Amino acid sequence: MGTNGTFTVESDKLTVEIDGKRECITLINPYQSSPSEVTFVDNCRDNLKYSVPESSSGALNEVNVSSLSGTFYCQFN
Repeated sequence: MGTNGTFTVESDKLTVEIDGKRECITLINPYQSSPSEVTFVDNCRDNLKYSVPESSSGALNEVNVSSLSGTFYCQFN
């Protein structure tokens, strides 16, 4: 089993809680990275991007985590 996380997504805010970490992070002001995806950037603590695509029904589909330069690290479903 991999790492577990809880992601709370609002229209302009993402809160990330990763099991085993003491602190959660809150990211604001996403940018539209594709027609059905927004990306939140953490360039303060972990230097990661969290991309949140919508499914065709408009629901949260997954969260993709990558480096600031775009190297894919993992996916939370």
